[in-house]
Amino acid sequence: MPFADPGELAGRIAAAAAHTGIGLTLLADLLRAQRLCGTAPTTRQRRFINDPERFARIVEASRKAVRTLAGASVGVAPHSLRAVTPEELSAVVQLAQGGVIHIHVAEQTREVEECVAWSGRRPVEWLLDSQAVDERWCLVHATHATPSSSWQSRRGAPWSACVR
Repeated sequence: MPFADPGELAGRIAAAAAHTGIGLTLLADLLRAQRLCGTAPTTRQRRFINDPERFARIVEASRKAVRTLAGASVGVAPHSLRAVTPEELSAVVQLAQGGVIHIHVAEQTREVEECVAWSGRRPVEWLLDSQAVDERWCLVHATHATPSSSWQSRRGAPWSACVR
């Protein structure tokens, strides 16, 4: 069940940043479903599922929450290629309004296989062909990218890895 106030978490994070004095780039994360493999969200994931309209309200609430913090910014995180449709990804990118865009891509071999079966391309290649990836983007994981996709991504987009 969604929170009554879509900006509650953003407000609490901004308050903590203000209290501690740390810098903040707040990323609103959109998780819809596991689209490529056609799997419904798990019970534990359901509370994080949003529709595009509610997500837009979360992004706006996040901007309001950080507006008084010096140097703070808001970005968007279409969680992964598996978590949003191509149309939803494009809509989320528009909501970034010049902010950062953070996406998990090519983390697991299964994700790569599902993307190839769905689109005929590997995840990083599909993303680079379908979106104007630039220095605002951060491609998280991308551990199964090929040399050709690595070359293509030299549009200034950083890559990162989350250690678990």
